[in-house]
Amino acid sequence: MDTITIIRKKQEDFIKKQIQITHQFIDNYIKRNKQIQSCMISGSVARGTFMPGEERGAVDLILFVENRDDFNANEALGRDLEEHIPGHFIKEDSTFYQIKIYD
Repeated sequence: MDTITIIRKKQEDFIKKQIQITHQFIDNYIKRNKQIQSCMISGSVARGTFMPGEERGAVDLILFVENRDDFNANEALGRDLEEHIPGHFIKEDSTFYQIKIYD
């Protein structure tokens, strides 16, 4: 089994591209929404160990909103594709995002 250092090295170019795609998503969808105060990439993409493989992986995002009760995630981000999974699960182009929302 590879160490985390080896995994990061093997995945370096892929992770850079995934982060670039995620930043485009944030610029196009998240930053335009006045209810969203901030956004953070977390999970395996942030750690540099994201390897979706045959099972679709998802980029983890954390959103901070002023008032979670007033924030309609389906309206702001699109329909939740996996309602049984914690957070809000969406797909943009070929990338899946698992978004947790906090106030």
